[in-house]
Amino acid sequence: MAEPSIKDLAYRTAAGVFGGPVDLATMVMRPFGYKTPDEQVFGSSEYIGKKMEDVGLVSSARSPLTEFIASVAVPTPGGIAKGAALAAPLIGGMFVGKGAKTWDALAAAKAKMLADMGTDARTIWKETGTWKGPDGKWRQEIDDSAASIKDFGKNKDEAMLTALEHKQLFNAYPAQAYTRARITSQTNLPPHLQKTLIGKGEGSYSYTGYNGEPLIEATAYSPKDTSVILHELQHAVQQKEGFAKGGSPQGPYAKGERDFLIKQNVLKRLSPIDQTNPYANSAYRETPEEALLSATQYVDSESGRYDAYRRFAGEAEARATQARMNMTPEQRRAMFPEESYDVPINELIIRDVVND
Repeated sequence: MAEPSIKDLAYRTAAGVFGGPVDLATMVMRPFGYKTPDEQVFGSSEYIGKKMEDVGLVSSARSPLTEFIASVAVPTPGGIAKGAALAAPLIGGMFVGKGAKTWDALAAAKAKMLADMGTDARTIWKETGTWKGPDGKWRQEIDDSAASIKDFGKNKDEAMLTALEHKQLFNAYPAQAYTRARITSQTNLPPHLQKTLIGKGEGSYSYTGYNGEPLIEATAYSPKDTSVILHELQHAVQQKEGFAKGGSPQGPYAKGERDFLIKQNVLKRLSPIDQTNPYANSAYRETPEEALLSATQYVDSESGRYDAYRRFAGEAEARATQARMNMTPEQRRAMFPEESYDVPINELIIRDVVND
């Protein structure tokens, strides 16, 4: 094996000082045009440096040493902002995409770099506040905790969504402030009953519900009863970002969905009978032909359609938004978004995803 070059020795020294072949050693050596030895690939200074170039965190040009030193020695607002974004990612409630005005591009770039390096999704989430949803789209969160309904009990029918106080959302998507909404304020119920019903209101999001424009309809029982509204707003974000959408229990199955559900239901009916299987039931001891008939009848039944509706990835995501709306930043940081889904990820139905 060839003796290490002076640059190799310098790199190893820098790596030892800075704790290993990571960003600081990269930053120190790359202005000299240094590349790590051939045997160092994954996780090396050259590998990380190339990834940083790919996502635009550093320039592919080899800066003069004086320029490099100046960039490190003289902090700038932009540099401080980059460091803050990487060290303290945005954590919140509603899931947003790269179309949001507040999208943290630096955190997203770091997340993609870590994913390319094989870092597990939970670690990426904790470090960057960014995660890739079941539909393959990258997401971040905005804070829903301060959302409330303005002038509760005085909202006019077909009012703009400015009836909702949600600065974080409207900073991310200014146009959402002008979405049509019918927020029914239930103020004529006894206080104890209103308290019992908080979070149990009903709502809907229609893509063409108001003269061909999106329309949100929701029922609320207190000024802080924003749960259902946030659920419906998540659908609005899904439409804008091209995320997997939700649906309706009464709506038709999209292409291939019915066959997919029938196949899954048949497999469950033919699965071994045991106490750990939630579908275990003596009634499922059927022949393949009987299982196919039973599965088809179930998928086309009211219960089957509701089961499918809950499994739409867009609906599961909107319910996860509701589940996370009151979490503290610490709780959200500790809980990976998929853990807030009430349907196993591998059982979700991914529909109407818009490719980038």
